Amino acid sequence: MEIKPDLNTRNRLFGWSWAVTSLIAAATLVTGCSDSTKSDTPTSATANAPTSASPTPKAHTLNFTIIGEGRLRVTYVVNGKETTEKAVELPWRKTIHLPAKPGLDTWQLRTQASAKAKVETVVKVDGGVAGGGGYCEGNGCTGDDSGSISD
Repeated sequence: MEIKPDLNTRNRLFGWSWAVTSLIAAATLVTGCSDSTKSDTPTSATANAPTSASPTPKAHTLNFTIIGEGRLRVTYVVNGKETTEKAVELPWRKTIHLPAKPGLDTWQLRTQASAKAKVETVVKVDGGVAGGGGYCEGNGCTGDDSGSISD
């Protein structure tokens, strides 16, 4: 007994084999036309091409401002260096000048009231608001804000 595939199956098989054969032929032509003696060494035109340079680092000014009512414990951390000021009267401001350097400058501002307080924080970098906007009111009020600066 002989089994004959129906006409649709035979056409699908022929179509696939034709497509595969065409792809192999095209790959052979492309490979055959390549220059196997070509060197991986850049030519003088590409060797002298300018590379993209990193932006020149800039100095920055970081301003912490806390307004409201009450006394606070304020801790600020800039590039890993932590400073704590106890029993701070509001309003309180601190300006930190950051020298130009590549990479990120990081900052964090934490506040903690030991008694009833109303506290609002604003952090600015080079005059633009970079953080803060935090507000708390009540006994033992706390706040925490952080960010980074890059050129």
